[in-house]
Amino acid sequence: MSLDSLLHFISSSGSAHQAEADLAFAEVDGLGRIVSINPFGRLAWGWRAGSDLGDELRFALETLETDQPEELPIKAGGLHLRGMRISNRDGWFLIGYEPGRSVEQSQQISFRTLMDRIPQPALSMNTAGLARYVNEAVAQAMQSDASRLMGRPVLAELICPEDRWKLAELLEIAAREGSSHTTVRFGREARTGILHVVQSVADEFQALILPLTGQGHNAPTTLVPEVQYQSFLEQAPVGILHLDARGTVTFENHHFRTLVGQTPDDSWLGLPLEGVRCLDRTEIQELLTAVQDGTSWTGDVALHESGSSRITHHLHVHVSPIHSDSDRIGSALLIEDRTERMRDRQERQLMERNAKVKAALRELATEHPDPTAYRQAATRLLGSTSRASAALILGLSLAKDRLVTVSSWSSDSGIDTDYSFAREHLADMESARFGRFLTPVLVETLSLDTDLDWWIDPLADNDQMPGFMLVGWARDTRDREWVTSSRLNEWIRLFESLYSGIQTAARYRLTVSAIDDALFGFAFLPDRGRRFHFITDQIELLTGYLPAELMRHGEGGVDWMRDVVHPEDAPLVRAHHRTIQDGHESRVTYRIRHGDGSTRWLQEHATPRAEPSGLLAVNGILSDVSEQKAAELVLLQAKKEAELSDRSKTAFIATMSHEIRTPLGAVNGFAQLLERELDDFEEELPHDLPEQVREFVGAISERSQKLLSLVHDLFELSNVEMGKATLNLSTHESAGLIRQAVERHQPDADRKGLLLRERMHDPAARVAIDPKRFGQILDNLVSNAIKFTEQGTVDVEQRVVGDSLVIEVRDTGIGIADDYLDRLFEAFSQEEDWRNRRYEGTGLGLTLAARLTEMMEGTIEVESAKGIGSTFRVHFPLVEQPASVAARIKGWFPTLDSGRADEGLFGMDMPGGGGHSV
Repeated sequence: MSLDSLLHFISSSGSAHQAEADLAFAEVDGLGRIVSINPFGRLAWGWRAGSDLGDELRFALETLETDQPEELPIKAGGLHLRGMRISNRDGWFLIGYEPGRSVEQSQQISFRTLMDRIPQPALSMNTAGLARYVNEAVAQAMQSDASRLMGRPVLAELICPEDRWKLAELLEIAAREGSSHTTVRFGREARTGILHVVQSVADEFQALILPLTGQGHNAPTTLVPEVQYQSFLEQAPVGILHLDARGTVTFENHHFRTLVGQTPDDSWLGLPLEGVRCLDRTEIQELLTAVQDGTSWTGDVALHESGSSRITHHLHVHVSPIHSDSDRIGSALLIEDRTERMRDRQERQLMERNAKVKAALRELATEHPDPTAYRQAATRLLGSTSRASAALILGLSLAKDRLVTVSSWSSDSGIDTDYSFAREHLADMESARFGRFLTPVLVETLSLDTDLDWWIDPLADNDQMPGFMLVGWARDTRDREWVTSSRLNEWIRLFESLYSGIQTAARYRLTVSAIDDALFGFAFLPDRGRRFHFITDQIELLTGYLPAELMRHGEGGVDWMRDVVHPEDAPLVRAHHRTIQDGHESRVTYRIRHGDGSTRWLQEHATPRAEPSGLLAVNGILSDVSEQKAAELVLLQAKKEAELSDRSKTAFIATMSHEIRTPLGAVNGFAQLLERELDDFEEELPHDLPEQVREFVGAISERSQKLLSLVHDLFELSNVEMGKATLNLSTHESAGLIRQAVERHQPDADRKGLLLRERMHDPAARVAIDPKRFGQILDNLVSNAIKFTEQGTVDVEQRVVGDSLVIEVRDTGIGIADDYLDRLFEAFSQEEDWRNRRYEGTGLGLTLAARLTEMMEGTIEVESAKGIGSTFRVHFPLVEQPASVAARIKGWFPTLDSGRADEGLFGMDMPGGGGHSV
């Protein structure tokens, strides 16, 4: 019977686990005599060691055929009985119990029941080392009563002072791994034994000391049969070997056989250590020496399994001699398998190494912003950390038909790393995303070093194939298998990503360096000043200050508002700041004091962006417009002089507009083409282009379009004022033309979140107009209303009032000051209000609309309230009166009720009738 079977037999007695005092336990030999019996059994049954069982009970035991516990059909002493045959010799175990009484700590009860019968020191204790239970062997070794040892650090007192230092580590290992053991000296005689500690119950340890010497106490065979003690060793959770005085193996337990193999050929029994075939001869020498010399030794041994697999086990071996009196009669070896622990340690080391390589690649990316320098440094890092002999990167030549070495590294200067060969040799590998070893034939074809094993991994850049990475190892390199299995592919993919980012950044720097404007980024200080965190080098040319000076905060730094902005324009810049802080994009032109003492004009375009932290970040562009401002002064002077001769002025503007419009149209066309090209290029990239690149192109397109519109308005206004504008008048129903104008501006309203609505009260009303010029008037009025309205609605309404067609454009925008209404339709006039500075424009649109309206015998008027909105009203004379229109409709529909016909087409002039929202 095994130790596990005995534990199961004891713990499974009855319908529930029984307390120790409620279990009657007896061991019976093959003749039916009591070999041993516990106190409760003596009390319940009245038997003693050597007593004979009755015939009825003996017959019941003889019917048991297996070593599994079974219920017996009879009772004894009022107790239910269970019996179990002892499989390796004649005899039985007999337990009597009272069913139905449950108790806690069943594992502790089973341990006590068993340990009470073992003559070796055994105890249980809490995590502080204080005893909860000790068996009789401990009490004898301590020369004390067992009850007086409860609550004392018995195990520490039992171990000799010289070995007590081992106890803390032993308990720590047992708490972590479930069990641990070591050799100790214990008791007054300082006997040597194996201390085995187990933690199978939370907050409790069980300890057992197995003596390795023949000194001291020997248990009577009547209490502990030799076979039971051997069964206990057989089931120990560590490998146990016994060597006789000649070094021959005389005992091996079950756990040891699971390590070396279960077949008869794997057994070590009867073999000397040096004759065991699977032991590594080099590493076993110290162990053999320790056994032969009779000394203790602890070390690691590599044990290889028999067969082709030859899996290495890492064993921890404890050796201790066994003495009888003064003679050595053998040795005991306790063997612990640490293979999994070693593998875990190796795996942790490899993971740490993998993390270090990735961190080093990222660090190189910060140290080397130049793509060529980073590529070379990364090649050297990947080659050396892979324990390779050579590493190189092959790139496509300009002709795209050959691969050439662009970066290389070798551990030996004698290894050739300069190669060039046709692309077609590796064409089948270009689409792969994982590397592989080159075949010997291909290595020879490519003229690579044939003494190395070459690994090839394709590289990718924005879904394009720019080349390959090659790594070559000497054939005896151990790290090659681990590196090529997965790690090298991870490293190369990381290198691809970082290298692509470095190349994109290099292209961005090249693009930025080619422009004259300065890019910037800043956050607001509590006093609404600026703290720059990014400025391009062009700022030095614009302001005379270095980027580092402007980004330095505090002593030695340059404050933008205090030191750079001209004091007279500081209120203008602060108003610009308020617009940005309200979440709006803003443009402003102001003067600065240059570092050389001169005054310059800068134009700033700034865009706010909310950061995840809640702070407001601002990015933008600064342009030097000093020359433009100087040109404006010249133009203003010229304007004043030209006012003396209005005709000359107008002719000059018309000529200038005509000459500028053609090249400016080309600029705008190329800008729009570049925007589309950027969209196509960005689709091929794995990430977005820098935000500033698209902002530059958008700025070119937007500004050229606005300038083209300005030139067109100048040209039109000049023609009107010179009398060269012509009209193609014809009779039209205005409703269709109005709807077309509303539809043209619907996208602009949608972008700003405005509700653009139209309402046609008299859709059949006809006027004599030029459709093109009529559309220009509506475009100027509707676009102006959308431009100056941040939220709310823009309404376009048509109705007949008397003999006139009236078109109203109403908005809920910022409104117009009363003192500016008289100058509203003058050319180049704008309201002087800092709140309107962010709305760009020249003031020509309304002037042109007023002139064209007058040319078509119409009038235009405006009503406005500051902060509430504006209404522009245009009057055109009708060609037909509403009554005649109704009569004509009645002729089309004779059955239409005459009373209803006077109300308008299908009642559209009824309150709310006929209108719809867009």
